[in-house]
Amino acid sequence: MSGIRENIDRKLHDMTYSLKSWRERYIPEVTFLFIVAFVIGLVSGFAAYLMKSIIDFISRYALSGFKVTESNYTFLILPLTGIFLAALYMRYISHDDLEHGTARIRDAIKTRQARMKPRLMYDSIVGSSITLGLGGSAGRTTPFFRLFL
Repeated sequence: MSGIRENIDRKLHDMTYSLKSWRERYIPEVTFLFIVAFVIGLVSGFAAYLMKSIIDFISRYALSGFKVTESNYTFLILPLTGIFLAALYMRYISHDDLEHGTARIRDAIKTRQARMKPRLMYDSIVGSSITLGLGGSAGRTTPFFRLFL
C-alpha cells in the first residue's frame, strides 16, 4: 500500500513541478497574481453565498413552528442545540478537535507554510452554519480564511 502511495506522491510532485515550470515560462508573475486573485474571489464569494444559504435554511426550518407574539422558551434552547450539534459534527463526522479557527490558521502559516487539511475548507462552513442557523454566536469570517490555506 505504501508503494502505491509513494508512486502517486511522486507523480503528483512531477506534475506539479512541470505545471509550475510551464507557468513560469509562459505566464508573467503579475498576470498570474491577477488570475489567482480572481479565482480566490470567485470561490470565496460562492462559499459566502453557500454559507448564507445554509444558515438561512437552518434558521427557517428551526423557527417554522414558532409564533412571535407568544413567549417561547425554545428560543433559549435553540442556540445551545446548535452549539451541541456543531460539536457533535466536528467530533464524530469531521473527526477533528474543537480548536479555535484563527489559532489553527496562525499555526499553519507559522509551521506548515500555510498548508492545511483540505476537508477543513468545508468542515468550518458546516459547523459555523449549524451554530449560526440555530441562533448561536460564532464568527462567519474564519471559514473563509480556511478556504485557501
